[in-house]
Amino acid sequence: MQLEKKFKEVIVKVLLSLPKKYDLKAMRQIRDYRELCNPISSVGEGTYGDSNIIVHAFNMKHKIQIGKYCSIADNVHVFLGGNHHMYRTTTFPFSRTSTKDNLFGSGEDQFISKGDVIIGNDVHIGSNVSIMSGLKIGNGSVVGAFAHVTRDVLPYEIVGGNPIQHIRFRFNSETIKVLLELSWWDWPKDVLIQNLDFLLSPPDINLIRFNESNNITNE
Repeated sequence: MQLEKKFKEVIVKVLLSLPKKYDLKAMRQIRDYRELCNPISSVGEGTYGDSNIIVHAFNMKHKIQIGKYCSIADNVHVFLGGNHHMYRTTTFPFSRTSTKDNLFGSGEDQFISKGDVIIGNDVHIGSNVSIMSGLKIGNGSVVGAFAHVTRDVLPYEIVGGNPIQHIRFRFNSETIKVLLELSWWDWPKDVLIQNLDFLLSPPDINLIRFNESNNITNE
């Protein structure tokens, strides 16, 4: 995936360097290479697997934001748009500018998007997951393999299936509340390393004691 991204980057740079007489139609649409080829607007500290995401974007209006310390498996599809109009007589993507030679026309009003996709911190997304536009996947949540995400996922919720169904929460409500308040993903790296025992242990038993005995801030 990284090699493919590098190859695309080289190709686009070469095309952009061509003399102006080679005014390719596709190149006229390029305003910013990074924006065109990377709809992932931000990736937080420690997150891995973002290069595994296959993005279905029909314009550059919407983005994907990914928080810190997320684990993303292979073949994850994110749809930032492309929904067809269900209320029209036809779902075929005609536009007001369609002609007999170009049924698609300008394409300005063909497809629907519900907005950005926001993936929180400490999120685990399994293999072959698909995520629809306009959704938020909460901090600490887990999305099971082959799940189809059609609604927001709550913090520390475990979901799976097509469409997703609630399986359970990772911890009880009190523990989740304290974890969200701690926001450990915002700690400096040296603090994280100093507290690996806490991070690698179930929080239910020692979380409150830890919170009271350690003066850790996110500032």
